[in-house]
Amino acid sequence: MRDLLALLGLARGRAGWMVLGAGFALTATATGIALLGLAGGLVAGAGAGAGIAVGTVVWLRALALGRTAARYLERVTTHEATFRVLADLRLWFFERAIPLAPARLGGWRGGDLMARLVSDIDALDGLYLRLVTPTMVALLTVLGLAAVLGSLSPAIAVLVVALLVATVDLVQGMADLAANQALDRQAAVIAEAEDGHEAALHRQAAISAVGTAATQLVAQLALVAVVLGWAA
Repeated sequence: MRDLLALLGLARGRAGWMVLGAGFALTATATGIALLGLAGGLVAGAGAGAGIAVGTVVWLRALALGRTAARYLERVTTHEATFRVLADLRLWFFERAIPLAPARLGGWRGGDLMARLVSDIDALDGLYLRLVTPTMVALLTVLGLAAVLGSLSPAIAVLVVALLVATVDLVQGMADLAANQALDRQAAVIAEAEDGHEAALHRQAAISAVGTAATQLVAQLALVAVVLGWAA
């Protein structure tokens, strides 16, 4: 974490580009969620026999275009921010390496220094694109969903957020599980949970079937009793 904060500190001169890229990424995610929600509403309405309003179609097209535009602008701004940050890091490294030459760099070969100046710094291109921005967008998206769902139903909001956190934890932990040779153990835990879920579903189905049969039987017996009583 300290190294990450140090690198972000070196990139603070490009904070504007970074925030702009993250903003477009968040916009693309938000419009995608809204688009899915609206499309789901249309499917549900069509299934219920309801017509499709013109305004709804307009919103659907606007969201689709907005998501495409936001995704394009996100790619442009995040890559521009990355290139600028990498250029700044190379300049920072070069400015600090020059005063050390040649006395304090005598143990370093030119190829080693070049590798650090080029390939090692290039390896940091995923820091902002694949770590900082996705993490920020995911966090803000979860908080936004929690706020929206919480206004409708706090219980649903808690459930959705818990499921999202559990899913993210499983996906993000794949590398750790593989490194510790724990994939099989985790797979066994998941399989056991699935077996328990299936067993619960079977029990629920059995209870439902017995309850339905008992209800029908009681109703038929009541009908027979009424007919016999009426006949008597």
